[in-house]
Amino acid sequence: MKKLILCSLVLLIYTFQNTTSQTIVIRDSLEIEFKKTKEISNSYLHSSAKMKKSDHLVRILVRCDLTALFKQPVDINAFSLIDTENKFRYRIATYFGYKKGPSLFTHGDLGRPHLKKEVLNKRGKQYKFLPPYDPSVPDSFETYTFEGYTNIEVPTQYYNLVSGEVVSVKYYSPSQKPKFRADLQFVVITNQKTPKLALYYGKEFITEIELDIAPK
Repeated sequence: MKKLILCSLVLLIYTFQNTTSQTIVIRDSLEIEFKKTKEISNSYLHSSAKMKKSDHLVRILVRCDLTALFKQPVDINAFSLIDTENKFRYRIATYFGYKKGPSLFTHGDLGRPHLKKEVLNKRGKQYKFLPPYDPSVPDSFETYTFEGYTNIEVPTQYYNLVSGEVVSVKYYSPSQKPKFRADLQFVVITNQKTPKLALYYGKEFITEIELDIAPK
């Protein structure tokens, strides 16, 4: 399977367009209610993680409400954005999970980020300020394959006075909360044919993503 890694990402601000919510149930155990989607700006950047600007990339936020019907852990990494026109499959660039309403769960409860690449200091230890590297935590994005599609991954760039720049793709441990809202951010290539996008969970189609994204 082909894989393409983009230089990019992370925290962004956004506003939503109105869309019609849709609900599906995956394998009789996970209810996914698609809420809204929107192209998002790069005008806010977190001090420790940045996305390089590009005229050929568009940031998209997809919001879903998730309910584990048997209170099992919820795997966020199974989400992907499929571009059927250009045969691209996008990994989540970054994800935020929270409970609807004023009371928020901690991020760790809803899926803790993990690095795909091991990054060690001079003593051979992992940096405490970085997400952990733990290959025992499964990454289901790689479990599902779409024949003829190229996987697109967006590495996060971390900056620190001790280590300088650290770059790695990240994924997430399962959410331990049975009901929550998920904001999924994807970075889409726009200098090819006009993208035709669809949201998938594993091999299950959820919804088409209707945005006016023209090649740049």
